[in-house]
Amino acid sequence: MIDSFNGSDAKAWESKAVGDTLKAISLDSPISFEEVVEEDLEVIYTSSSTALVKGARDVLALDLRGKHSLVDYLVVCTGNSERHVRAVSEAIFEHVRELCGKRPSLSEGLKEGNWVLLDYGSILVNVFDESTRSFYALERLWSDAQRKEFDSKVLIGVRNG
Repeated sequence: MIDSFNGSDAKAWESKAVGDTLKAISLDSPISFEEVVEEDLEVIYTSSSTALVKGARDVLALDLRGKHSLVDYLVVCTGNSERHVRAVSEAIFEHVRELCGKRPSLSEGLKEGNWVLLDYGSILVNVFDESTRSFYALERLWSDAQRKEFDSKVLIGVRNG
């Protein structure tokens, strides 16, 4: 019955789904960036897993070490609407805090919802709406960076399992 599916059940399912997705992408399709600090890897995997579970598209990580003086990695994903961008961003904030013990030193754009930036020091998580991502084209700007794309197909086992 729909009434029995309350907010805490949804949160529990989401947390389990993020955990299962974390396992799937770290074991089945690990990042091949060389010499990644474990703490950074956890934030990249957690933010990417959360984005996938929340329905974001085109989730990827870029290795900017040696290419940018202020940041080592970018995580980039696309939401379907301003509301979706905010929901994905809030979920990433929550799951990185819970699973990695980290809070962003800066978060911008939640009110507007077209581009949310979460700054985790060496990692910037960017959640865009489609038109803003296309306009700024970070993947093209950093086209020479090593990249890891996260495929939503990892969710098949999570949703069915």
